[in-house]
Amino acid sequence: MLQISLRLEEERKRLGFNQDQMAALGGVAKRTYCNYEAGISAPSAVMLEAIAKMGVDIQYIVTGTHSQSALAADELLLLNEFRAMDEKTRKRMLAFALGGETSKFVVHGSVGQNVETASNFTIDMRKGHK
Repeated sequence: MLQISLRLEEERKRLGFNQDQMAALGGVAKRTYCNYEAGISAPSAVMLEAIAKMGVDIQYIVTGTHSQSALAADELLLLNEFRAMDEKTRKRMLAFALGGETSKFVVHGSVGQNVETASNFTIDMRKGHK
């Protein structure tokens, strides 16, 4: 049980949670969660199921072997935001992430406005130019 407790703590730290947060995510009291990390008691399947939804690698906690599906907190955030997008936006984001074009770039505003981007592009402000 000691190895499980150490791996549980490792996963919590990997995802950037403190013990209070992890206890809340798992639906247990902080003292109960602390007992899991101390090796005094083992987490229940219900608790493990709850924290798995936040990207905790349950396979790693139980077996010591990392799952291919475990996500870091920032990866989980990106995935959840991506899933909430409409289909058109998802396609544009995929094209951007894979280095493809995302159709055209439109800037609205007045002349002299600063535009910052990670990509190189040109804005042609000549009258009548499209």
